[in-house]
Amino acid sequence: MQQWVGIIQDTDALSVLAITVAREGVRARDWHRIRNAHEGADVAEPANSYSEALHHVMAFKHYIENQDGYRLINKGEGYFANERDVQTYFGLAWIGTTSDVNREPNNGRGPVDFKVSRGATDKTLIEFKLGSNRQLRRNLMKQVEIYEVANQTKRSIKVIVCYTAKEDERVRAILSDLQQADAENVVLIDARGDNKPSASKA
Repeated sequence: MQQWVGIIQDTDALSVLAITVAREGVRARDWHRIRNAHEGADVAEPANSYSEALHHVMAFKHYIENQDGYRLINKGEGYFANERDVQTYFGLAWIGTTSDVNREPNNGRGPVDFKVSRGATDKTLIEFKLGSNRQLRRNLMKQVEIYEVANQTKRSIKVIVCYTAKEDERVRAILSDLQQADAENVVLIDARGDNKPSASKA
């Protein structure tokens, strides 16, 4: 992956393509062709670590839900990627960022999945959970807030990945009960394989 770092730019499309490179091994000449197609794009630099973190989370969500990215983590027949594997794929979306991105830093109250920072006063945490997690309700109520205190920030994003309709229904009920259903910083990713027919069959 190191050979690609210098040419990847910070856009939704190229972040997603970085994941494709890792998965499929795109040839160098094809990668340069793709890159050249995006050169000159007017992409505004995110104002802070939170907006950049949300930017990457939403790009990852779009890739999983709309560009067959779910196949990376949902192999079908009950084979679903665990939280660590999902985090690893998401980490690829950060190639080329100018922010400091740390995996599982532990500042005293346990490791948070990601900490994105632009200095001591601009930090955002990202925590991934699976919809099947039995402790999800408690995690949503307390866990990330504890991490915020330990990392001296009030900004965080919670990402929940669902593999089945049953998980999706359960998670939405929990979010509604906790009054977090419409929260910008709570992102639900649909990684189901049974509700994504091709356009010709939709």
